Amino acid sequence: MSAIAAGSLQVEMSEDLAIAHPKLTFSLLSQLRGLGVRIILQKFGTGHFSLSELRQFPVEAMKIDQPLVHELLADSDSSHIVELIITLAEKMNVRVIAEGVETVKHLDRLQELGCQFGQGHLFSLPVDAAGAEKLLSRQNARAQASVGAAK
Repeated sequence: MSAIAAGSLQVEMSEDLAIAHPKLTFSLLSQLRGLGVRIILQKFGTGHFSLSELRQFPVEAMKIDQPLVHELLADSDSSHIVELIITLAEKMNVRVIAEGVETVKHLDRLQELGCQFGQGHLFSLPVDAAGAEKLLSRQNARAQASVGAAK
């Protein structure tokens, strides 16, 4: 038995994995979701998920695939697809997370389109567990300092 609360866990799966065996995947994900585990659909926008399949899966968030984010500024079709994914997620009441945010211009455009979450090198290079702990400690210290300054 583990001391980790189920609500602290997150399972990420790709569209391709989800549709390989949809009934089995749905069953397993539903059980995990029932325990409080968060389900994230990653690489969204590049697979072959039908909308009827998507609405059945118990996902909490969808991640926009990195290549779409990278092409966002240079290709209007990619921009339109990203905008559609953001709108779809909003209508389904799930979060949308942009993968591969590497420039302020990408971040600005994603925010213009309504994307509220992102991950990528703009925010942090990949870190190990010790590096993550240091990063979170620094962010916590900054947050406490800004609350203290506001008083």
